[in-house]
Amino acid sequence: MAGLAAAKARGRLGGRKPKLAKDQMNKIRLLWDGNQYSKQELGTMFSVSKSTIDRIVRPGPVKLKVTAKARKSKKTTIRPREGK
Repeated sequence: MAGLAAAKARGRLGGRKPKLAKDQMNKIRLLWDGNQYSKQELGTMFSVSKSTIDRIVRPGPVKLKVTAKARKSKKTTIRPREGK
C-alpha cells in the first residue's frame, strides 16, 4: 500500500496505458465509417485485436427514459429520450 500511496502522491494512477493514441482511434473510426476495411483488417493494420477495434467503433449507449405513466402503472414501457 505504501507504493500506491507514493505513486498517488506523484500524480500517478493505476491502470494500463492505452495501446492506441486518440489520433489512431480517430483514424480507425474514419476507416471503419468508410466501409473499406473489416474489423479484422483494421486490427492487423494497428496491431490490436478485433475486439479492441469493436470497442472503438461501437456506438455509444442509447439513453432511455422511463415515462411517468409507466412508473405509476409499474409497467416496463420505455421510450428513447427526445432531443438528446
